[in-house]
Amino acid sequence: PTLNYMGESVQLLLTQRVIAISALLCQGKRTEAFDEIKDFVKCYESIQKDYERSWSYKGVKNFINKNEKIGNSEKNIILTLIDILESTDLKTADKKVEKLKSSYPEIFGQTQEKNEEHKISEMN
Repeated sequence: PTLNYMGESVQLLLTQRVIAISALLCQGKRTEAFDEIKDFVKCYESIQKDYERSWSYKGVKNFINKNEKIGNSEKNIILTLIDILESTDLKTADKKVEKLKSSYPEIFGQTQEKNEEHKISEMN
């Protein structure tokens, strides 16, 4: 049975968050995406982990991997989030979440650099 989180299936709720994060990253809105990543992790950690994980993200992963307009760091973030969604082994999924959390300084640093580059390009 699928557990519900405030009326929505957990799988749907987490997937919607990943889609929102992906859209922000693809638009170059890294600061907003970083905030959403932190919210995704909080949401993931607050739910019971025995929810149904039956969706396939093969097409989404293929799109992300083949899209040349998405930077490698953005691809890695999106694919990591999808890996978390696809993990059927709870301990593995939890380890992936912890690894994502430990990469916050790196992600945030890249976010700051991208924002500075954007400001400079707007001034020119």
